[in-house]
Amino acid sequence: MHNPDNKALARSAGSDIFGKLDDALPEVRVNGDVREAVRRKAASVGMNETEFLRNLVYVNLYGIDHVLSLQAERLKSTMVNAGQLLGTGVRQ
Repeated sequence: MHNPDNKALARSAGSDIFGKLDDALPEVRVNGDVREAVRRKAASVGMNETEFLRNLVYVNLYGIDHVLSLQAERLKSTMVNAGQLLGTGVRQ
């Protein structure tokens, strides 16, 4: 059952691999074909447009290896915390 008072289950405000999303990039004007291509590409990998474009920026700025490392560390931490919360014995 859902318990809104359970802070352990609350989504973190810092759920992005680089921390709190407290700023925005300038809007980029494109034609409709480009927008649709981005939408299709994002959907093909199970993301919305914003998440897809954010990941492209991260990889371009920091490199695929660093981004993958941060994502893996975040997933590992999530699984360890879930294991502790649920008592399943998931370890680091």
